Parts: sequence; C-alpha cells; structure tokens
Amino acid sequence: MLALLTLVAVGVLSLSTVNMRTSAQSQARDLARSNARMALILAVGDLQKMLGPDGRVTSPSAQSQSAASAHAAWVGVYDAWDASRGLITRPQSVFQQWLSSAPQREDLRNKNFAERVGVSEVPLVDAGSLGEAAKLPGEKVTAPTMPVGVGTRTGNVAWWVGDESMKADVTSGETRAPFTKSGEHLLAAHASPVANAEVLEALGAIPIDDADRDRYISSGLLTLKNNKAQQLFHDVTTQSLGIPVDVTRRQLKYDFSIFAQQPRTSVVNLPIYKANGAVNDFTVARGKLTNARDFRTAGGNPLASFGNLTEQAGINMEELWVHSNLYRNVRWTSNIPKLVAQSGAENKSTNDFRHRALSDPWFSYSKPVFASVQFVFSFVSKPDPLLAGKFRMQMQMDALVKVWNPNNVRVEIPAGASYAVQLLSVPFKVQWYITNASGAGVALPQSGVGGNTYSLNRGTWPSSSDKFGHQTFQWLRGNIGGLAQKGVSTGYTLEPGESKIFGHDKE
Repeated sequence: MLALLTLVAVGVLSLSTVNMRTSAQSQARDLARSNARMALILAVGDLQKMLGPDGRVTSPSAQSQSAASAHAAWVGVYDAWDASRGLITRPQSVFQQWLSSAPQREDLRNKNFAERVGVSEVPLVDAGSLGEAAKLPGEKVTAPTMPVGVGTRTGNVAWWVGDESMKADVTSGETRAPFTKSGEHLLAAHASPVANAEVLEALGAIPIDDADRDRYISSGLLTLKNNKAQQLFHDVTTQSLGIPVDVTRRQLKYDFSIFAQQPRTSVVNLPIYKANGAVNDFTVARGKLTNARDFRTAGGNPLASFGNLTEQAGINMEELWVHSNLYRNVRWTSNIPKLVAQSGAENKSTNDFRHRALSDPWFSYSKPVFASVQFVFSFVSKPDPLLAGKFRMQMQMDALVKVWNPNNVRVEIPAGASYAVQLLSVPFKVQWYITNASGAGVALPQSGVGGNTYSLNRGTWPSSSDKFGHQTFQWLRGNIGGLAQKGVSTGYTLEPGESKIFGHDKE
C-alpha cells in the first residue's frame, strides 16, 4: 500500500512538473506574442505617420548604398518633388526616416545610419525565410533592438518594414484570348507587357494560365510549391497594392480617360508650359482641367503671346486629346486597320485642300512624313535653238523625296491627293566661268540674274497664283503622288514603318 501511495505521489509530482513546464512555456509564448504584437503596432504606427502624407515616397537602401550592405533591404522615406515650389530646378532629395526599430529614434532620421551595423541587432529575415540565399551578402535583414519594460521587467523588441510594392507580383497579369482577326495582333501590341512569373525558374514555373495561381496568397505558399522560391524573398510577392497618387502635387491622380472623353471645345487653350520654362499646375474644377493663375493669359489668347520669350505657350493638352482620340479615325477593311489621308490638291476654292488640312486635328497622323528630301544637281547638254549644230550646257536639278509611315497601322493616300515639296532659296550660288580656246572669258546669256551667277526661279503654276510662295523666292516644287495641273495621282499605300521614294515623272 505504501509503495502504491509512493507511486501515486511520484506520478502526481510528475504531472505537476509537466503542467508547470507547460504553463511556463505558454507564458513565454504569450509574452513573445505580446511583444511581437507591440512591435507590429509600433511598425504600423510609424508607417502611417511617415507615409500618410501623399507627398512621400519610399526607396530601398540598396539604391543609395551598396546592394551588398548589411541593411540593403531597409526602406527609407523621402519627400517627393513638390510641384508648388516649381518644377524648373531639380530639387535635392529630402530624407525623412528609415522604417526600422532603433534604440534612439533620432538615429533613424540619419540617412547614414543604415551603413552602420550595431552590436544590439537581431536577425529578422534569415535562413528560415531566405534558404540558401541567406549566405549571400545583403540578403539578411537585421535591425537594432529597442528597449521596453514594465516596472522592473525589461526586454527588447525589433521590427522592420519591407516594401512589397517594390517586388514583382507573381499573381498579376492575365492570359489573352486567342486572336480571331488579323487586326487583333496589332491592337494587342498597344497594350502594356503582361507580367509572366513563368520565366522565374526558382518558382517552379507558375504559368500565367494556371487556374490555381490566385491561391498563392503568401510567400510561404510559394515556398511550399518550390523550396527554391525562398531565394526570391526580396524579389517577388503575392500581395502588391497601391493608390494612384500624384506625389508631386499631394493629391490623387487625374483620370486622363475622363479628359479624353470630353468634347474638343472643352480642352483647348490648356498649355502645359511656357517659353520661360514655367509648368502649368493644372487644377480640376467640376471635372475639368483649368489653367493655373499664371497661365490664364497665355491660355486665353495664344496668338497674343506668340513670339513672346516669356509668355508664349508650349505644347497644349489639346494635342494629347487629339492623340487619345486617334482611334476614332481608324478605318477597317477586311479586318485590317488603316488611316486614310485627305483627298484633294491645292486650289483657290473654299474647299481648298490646305484649309481643310489645317482644320483637321488628325491630318498630321494620316499624312506621310517626309523622311528626306534630296536634290541632285547635274549638267545636261541641250541643242541651241538659235544655232544649228550648237549645244548649250544647262543645269538640271532632280528631286528625290522619301516618305515614311511612322504609324503602326497602314496609311492610305487616296487618288487625287497631292503634297507639295518646296525647295526655297537654294543656300548657294552656281557660277560658271567659261573661256574660249585662247583662255579669254566668254560672255554668254545666263539666267538673267547677271554675270555668271545662276539662280533657280519660281515657275508659273496657274493653281498657285501668288497665293502660296513669292516670286522672288528661288524654288523648285512638285507634288508627291502626281502633279495637280498635269493630272490626277493614282494614290498609294504605306504599310506600318514602310518608306517609299518618289522622283520626277516623265515631264
């Protein structure tokens, strides 16, 4: 009986010891969780305080320090470029703080603090998260401890904030539907590149069409799929969110798609800058962009400030509106998109080709670009109409004009369309010094300018009638696509990026 009581007593004592040990472990675990929760609260509070203002940006330490430094993954907070102070002179970066724990908060406001390694630092990201990459310089994340205490009980906590927005989101992007029309290939080329994590070998290939891709909600799940994914701890993420903020103006970004849908009359006279370099700090009123105070004069009457080295307006927002609405002018023929240039030639009627071109905001997109204009000067021998058997040496100029389609859609020049190419005021003079057999100078009829100087004079074009150009200009002109007064051009097409060279016709 005594032995049985002894056995029971020993058993109860063992259970009590186990219970006390379990209780002590639970208390230690709860204390560790409490400390971790407190560190998390401090980190979130610091994050909200430093990045709450819309004029703040973040940058990893590796961008300003060595990528192999001990704190390469630390995140620094900076003041963004303040548009209200002017955008002409590039400002100096204003560092605010590192997002990390430290014994003294003042240390975090010192940009050089990240270069030092303190003796009180503890590892926060090590081999458990990095795997073999922990052996590489700059991969581990350590942070100095911060003392905490309650009464006579003291301890230390440490924390660090990582920036997920600087990593590639392996769950972003989506596969494209199969192309059913030939024009869809071209439209797909307009879109931004699609993120594809399949190229990252360490992830074990996550195809963009993987139906289970959205189930990777943490980096830990990536590691379960492939243990090598630990090497990409600082490179990829499954959670990357952001807000479209204009940090230079401390406000949400303006939705340009709304601007592009407005009527053209509401987007005119909105210059982006002026000749003196001042940038228009647009404001939004009732859903519309309006000029800043300093731009109301330049925007209200652009012609009044033309030539003014201070007030002349630069590129206008209307030009962006025109570009955004270019798709409205694309025509489709057999599933092939194209832009069609205006048809017509120079004349004096109210339906003048040039006047219609100037009133069309998309004219410059549909007309070919003159990539080069070359003029070849040569001498030809022509029979003298006055002296039989004699010849005159005459100067001839041939033009070679290369036109180019810079668009990624076909450009069609319809029949009858003509584009004038002019050479105004040849930048040199051609002089002949003709001598006879004895070496004496011979005076022969020249161009009428006088002496031995030859000049290119404007020809007679009934369709011009002094309207375009001036009699005293020295020029040569022709029409790309056919001479208007000699007949109607047959038209031609330019494929995306294609160039064609035109020269003189038979006449």
